[in-house]
Amino acid sequence: MKQKLLLSALLCSSIYMLNGQNGTRPDNAKVILKSGVIRTINVLANDNAVVGKTYEVVNVYKTTPKDITIAHSSPNVTYRDNHQGVQNDTFFYIARDIITSDLDTNYVVIVKDELSADLYPGDANKDNICNHMDILNIGIAYGKNEIMREGKFLTTNWEAVSAYDWTQTNNKSNFKFSDANGDGLVDSAGDVGTILKNYNRSIGLTNVHYSPTGGQSFSILLPDTIKLESSINPFQFAIHLGSATNKVSNSYGLAFTLKFNQAYINPDKIAFKASKWYTDQESTLNFTKVNNGNGEIDIVIVRKSGRNSDGAGELGIVDIVEIDVLGGLVDPINTSFEILKPVLIDSIYNVLPVTLAAPKTLHVVKKSSSKINTAQRNSGLKYYQNDQTLTLKNENSKPQEVSILNILGKEISKRVLAPNQTIETDTNLWSSGIYFLKTSGEAYKIHVK
Repeated sequence: MKQKLLLSALLCSSIYMLNGQNGTRPDNAKVILKSGVIRTINVLANDNAVVGKTYEVVNVYKTTPKDITIAHSSPNVTYRDNHQGVQNDTFFYIARDIITSDLDTNYVVIVKDELSADLYPGDANKDNICNHMDILNIGIAYGKNEIMREGKFLTTNWEAVSAYDWTQTNNKSNFKFSDANGDGLVDSAGDVGTILKNYNRSIGLTNVHYSPTGGQSFSILLPDTIKLESSINPFQFAIHLGSATNKVSNSYGLAFTLKFNQAYINPDKIAFKASKWYTDQESTLNFTKVNNGNGEIDIVIVRKSGRNSDGAGELGIVDIVEIDVLGGLVDPINTSFEILKPVLIDSIYNVLPVTLAAPKTLHVVKKSSSKINTAQRNSGLKYYQNDQTLTLKNENSKPQEVSILNILGKEISKRVLAPNQTIETDTNLWSSGIYFLKTSGEAYKIHVK
């Protein structure tokens, strides 16, 4: 009976409480409608801020509506909305001054926000499809930490959910979409994992924007012919964009797709390893996903610093572990590689131009019938390879020093070539793998079988 009288007194004195109490509506006293979230509110945060006051919660009372659930464990009150109504919820609490035992009362208003269910976990750039291009938005928002999704909307399943907007956005989407797993932090663990979980899922009409042509050019650095002893011999080639003299300026990230022929290359036997394309050596978020059904590798290299940079040269190395043609190597094999669907962006997702390379056709023959590869020429140094010999020719009018380094950077040979001089180096005893030709200003990669 005393509690009922006290509650009546509290209700009658609500005007006083609106104007005269220490407690005010906490910032987190709001929920998303239909989220079913359980909200824990520190109701004494403001009361205990008063000089000389130390309170504890002794009781809570529901007012409107009657079907909310509340419980208390000082200094917190736990609240849950059990209905779908849009009207605000209000509850009162009684606090006791631990020092004086004086009682005080206050109220909390829970505002229920009716938000659109416009977020699909993993669609970080809001183009209605979950794929590697969403990694670009993870890089743009990387490390940002704001509002965690709540209740039943804290899910990684491919379904429409509601979430509060973050304070930051770019030209593609609000940063809440970059928080793919909804934990309130944009990172490379849960968010990239959510993208992989929902990869290639889409809704309605997609809204993908690729780079226009006109910028620096891609190139596939692959000889016209390679020689293999068997179908399981590995080989590698590089993909470049721009060069030291023609850099891609003020870029932040790049996504593209490498197309290969599944008739000859098993999707489980091909991989891409990103290089340090950005010159400041700042860490990047690198992503690769092989689409087994269509013979494509989706590739992303994106910065995480929030700042644009210049990029040039080698994007990375493609590893082909096995050429597989009906259980054996047929002589010859012609297969091709092609770069598709590029998206080059700056740090606010402005799409920048690039130029695609023509598809690169590779002629594969057995090593017993090997021929000299097509000559490569860079900065006046012309070089040829066959099974046992590396041929170097200095086409400059001045002497040129050439060093040969192994994959660990150890120098194994150094020669000075006079103008127009040609020399041959026996590679028969070299271990198979990657080597580098280094001149005074450039370095070139070669592969010895």
